[in-house]
Amino acid sequence: STAQEVRKAFDAIKGSANSESLLFVILMGHGSFDGQQAKFNLVGPDFSAKDFLSLLSAVPARRVVFVNCASASGEFVKPLSGGNRVVITATRSGSEQNATVFAEHFIAALVEPSADSDKNNRISILEAFNYASQTTADWYKKKDRLASEHAVIDDNGDGLGHEEAKDGDGAIAKTTYLDSNPVAVAGTDADLTRLFSERQKAEEAVEKLKSRKDEMKAEEYERELERLLVELATINRSIKAKQK
Repeated sequence: STAQEVRKAFDAIKGSANSESLLFVILMGHGSFDGQQAKFNLVGPDFSAKDFLSLLSAVPARRVVFVNCASASGEFVKPLSGGNRVVITATRSGSEQNATVFAEHFIAALVEPSADSDKNNRISILEAFNYASQTTADWYKKKDRLASEHAVIDDNGDGLGHEEAKDGDGAIAKTTYLDSNPVAVAGTDADLTRLFSERQKAEEAVEKLKSRKDEMKAEEYERELERLLVELATINRSIKAKQK
């Protein structure tokens, strides 16, 4: 776990990624904050949020999910926030510097059936975040300890993390799955690959529209929602026909 090895890992990822890739980065360990800059602790020189931003920006991925489970990780939200990027941190600020337990709960959420709140047999990044946040809070209550970490999420690019999906956050995370690579799902069927990709983009458009509902006129919102839902239904029908 050195800076050199981290860079090597990102170089390998960059070489195999493309414009449709989903880049998922999760950091587990310890972090620090000196009042000005937060860092993720490595063997030797540590990595700041700006260091990770440079590495993330070099990867040609359509979407990035960056989860920092370390202490003081809340300071990573603002520097790493951006379009089509989900940033999750175990703490809401750099002042929460005690060792965290969020990582084990987030990992458990990825395969925990009860985390699947919409019962579609898949666990989205938002569902994993919600489940891990709740079970982390429950862990502190069970231990009769004051919670020293409060996970936050940002995926609308405004650089503000929230402890729950609100104020525009959550739309992207809700439609992001770690098993959602169209190529992996469709195999060598080019048409099915295209349809899976179109479905995901349509699902994302629906969630983004919902997040803007309060900013739109009712008739405008309903008209656009109907158009997107019809488009999504058409794509799903085509997928079912291809899978028969």
